[in-house]
Amino acid sequence: MAYESLKKMALWCTSLLLGVFIAVVQVHGQSPSTEGFISIDCGATGNSVDDSTGIQYTTDDQFIDSGTNYNVASNYINASLPKQYLTVRGFPDGDRNCYTLNQAINDTKYLVRASFMYGNYDGKNSVQKNSPLLFDLHIGINIWKTVNISDPSTPFTYEAITLISAGRRLSVCVTRTNSSSTPFISLLEMRPLKDTLYPTIMPFPSSIFFSGNLVLSMRHNLGGSGNEIIRYPDDPYDRIWKPMNITLHEVSTDKTVKHGQFDQFEVPSVVLQTASVSAGVNGSIGFPWDSPDSHIFYYVILHFSELELLSEKDVRAFDVYLDRRSMTTDYSPTYLEGSADATSNVRFAFSLNANRRATRPPILNAFEIYSMVVTRFDATNVGDVEAMLAIKEAYKLKKNWAGHPCFPEKYAWDGVTCGNYAKEIRVIAINLSSNGLVGQVSNFFSRLTEIQSLDLSYNNLSEKYLLLWQLYQTSRNLTGNCIEVPDALIEKTKDGSLILSYSSLMLNHSFVNHEAIQPLSESRQFNMESGGSLLPYTNFQSGVDHKDSQLPLESRQFMYTELENITKKFSRILGKGGFGIVFHGFLEDGNEVAVKMCSLSSEQAPNLFLAEVSQFESALRVM
Repeated sequence: MAYESLKKMALWCTSLLLGVFIAVVQVHGQSPSTEGFISIDCGATGNSVDDSTGIQYTTDDQFIDSGTNYNVASNYINASLPKQYLTVRGFPDGDRNCYTLNQAINDTKYLVRASFMYGNYDGKNSVQKNSPLLFDLHIGINIWKTVNISDPSTPFTYEAITLISAGRRLSVCVTRTNSSSTPFISLLEMRPLKDTLYPTIMPFPSSIFFSGNLVLSMRHNLGGSGNEIIRYPDDPYDRIWKPMNITLHEVSTDKTVKHGQFDQFEVPSVVLQTASVSAGVNGSIGFPWDSPDSHIFYYVILHFSELELLSEKDVRAFDVYLDRRSMTTDYSPTYLEGSADATSNVRFAFSLNANRRATRPPILNAFEIYSMVVTRFDATNVGDVEAMLAIKEAYKLKKNWAGHPCFPEKYAWDGVTCGNYAKEIRVIAINLSSNGLVGQVSNFFSRLTEIQSLDLSYNNLSEKYLLLWQLYQTSRNLTGNCIEVPDALIEKTKDGSLILSYSSLMLNHSFVNHEAIQPLSESRQFNMESGGSLLPYTNFQSGVDHKDSQLPLESRQFMYTELENITKKFSRILGKGGFGIVFHGFLEDGNEVAVKMCSLSSEQAPNLFLAEVSQFESALRVM
């Protein structure tokens, strides 16, 4: 979204928000619940319970399959450090590593929080006073924040409010900023929010409200005592309210501050029970806030509640100014009822100034500041993502396939190529050559309907009848597997609509397995590597002594019809080896050969078949 468009939208929102957010109603009491909470203790080997909140934390094994578990160094452990910070998951390998949070509910707003405490977990003392550890944090395909670890003993926390669009997986990723920055993470937490909370975030696309992430800059409870931090269970959404004093004068109450069903922030009562006030009736409360980036809008929410029961003669009334421009005039908070004033701008110099009729100074109970980060809409086809993850699971692939397969482009999945089709990103090519794939060809490949190139060569795949012939790939490489290729697929190669590479049968002099089959004399070995239509290629190491190079080796391709002629349609069987039938035949020059076919009836056949292929290729290279 262009800067000027965002600015106009923000100004429009300002007038609407000021008219809507100053509303108070009574809240219906209910005990806080952790239902829907996702609490991950990264790097831990067992589940745990936080001593202060009672929130249960789980290990991260089910959310990520990359990275390594580490313990922080013992000299960084103390009684005040929560036990969830004693372990981390570090990522020494890969430029992007992602947590996939399938438990998150679509069309739901979430508070997402990631925490980091280095604690010299890797023994490298990577964090020094003048040399912080830097790496990037992403929500899905969008940058969240640059993590800046400047103290090895301090937990650093980053928080955002995001909306999960329908049909989209939520992922949280860490990425390298340079070759020397090794990302890690200590905690990852998600808390579902009501649809009515933080209404500036709306589903994409929206011509009225901001569509993106709200990234927390600061959230403070004013007038609180000491260093007490307020979070769950006092805040049912587990927001962290840090104490702050901006004046020397404070007021408080032990009475409950009420909120209602239409309240759009639901600040906990314990936060609103304290407040800062200006020194005198004619004083003001204010603080400046400068954006480090003139193109970033900030969203500021001021929270108010009257904590003193004023007489009829007393009046607390003040005006809210933003950069000397009046935003709200003659505002009087309601006794023991929460209310809010919210606005967005690039630069902030807030002040609350008492007006002429005031007999009491301005009051402020709490405030929140968020940066408004416009997000890129994830247009990757959901079906393609689901199919790719299913393929990964089917073959137990040890690949860092997490997050989104196509974006950001520099972090696209290994072996995956994407293209743009009708305003949607599709997977158009997959290269899984030599990845140790075992078993049948997964039907999930057929769900990648825009794929143009598929390379499954040199794996241990076996298939009696290849079901992938209905796909519309222009290129397929099935070489080095035990796959029966249907005639319909071969027909496509004749008109040039399909480029097909595969292996079928092997002509050989004798066999590496010691079955009771006698070698045929005076014959040559041939390796048939594509052009057949029955079974994938195999190879056999000759039992003849080649040290004098009396028997030349050569490689040659045969069509299936040629093999039928050579063997007289496979009419004479010489014997049956451990993984295939051997047929007798003659080449056109009269040389006698044996043709061995890979059996599909045995689970071990493809492995043994391909093992001899490798041995034969080695023999060819030596000769």
